[in-house]
Amino acid sequence: MSKRSNLIPMLMLVAILVGVALFLATFLRPKTFTSLSTIRIVAKNPAIVVGSVPTGQRQLIGSEAIAIAASQTERVKQRLAGGGFIAFPNAKEPKDLVQPLMYGLRLSHLSNRPNDLVLSYRCLDRDEAKLLLESILEAYDDALRDVDQDGNGGYKVLGLERPCKGIPRSWWPLFGN
Repeated sequence: MSKRSNLIPMLMLVAILVGVALFLATFLRPKTFTSLSTIRIVAKNPAIVVGSVPTGQRQLIGSEAIAIAASQTERVKQRLAGGGFIAFPNAKEPKDLVQPLMYGLRLSHLSNRPNDLVLSYRCLDRDEAKLLLESILEAYDDALRDVDQDGNGGYKVLGLERPCKGIPRSWWPLFGN
């Protein structure tokens, strides 16, 4: 037998092993859930025309300050006191949730509605995805209110669409909200 004929069974074995590895990576991973919400950010002054969500507002909602405030909300504290989070078992106090809040949040725009910002939060538990996204939205709304009291508020949130319960990640592109 030539060296070339020995190569074919070896390549077939490698292809089978790669196929098995892909199957295991795709179907045996833990299920993740995504909670979605849409907010519309508009200028309070009608003379200011907002063509799209201002960069500062995107940075604010995804900031560490908002994550810290979200981790300090009453519902998050109650959940931590009542057994903690399934998705974050090592979180024992609010400060332990700051990094997961920042890294689980995704922001995107709808091309046909430039003032709308779509927020999604992904984690391993359906109810926790919703609770954490609601906490982020509550902290953001409070931050805008605080800015208003200082007299610097230029934006407000309209048409807040409440977060939905988490949708399994594999279904998310098919069903949207």
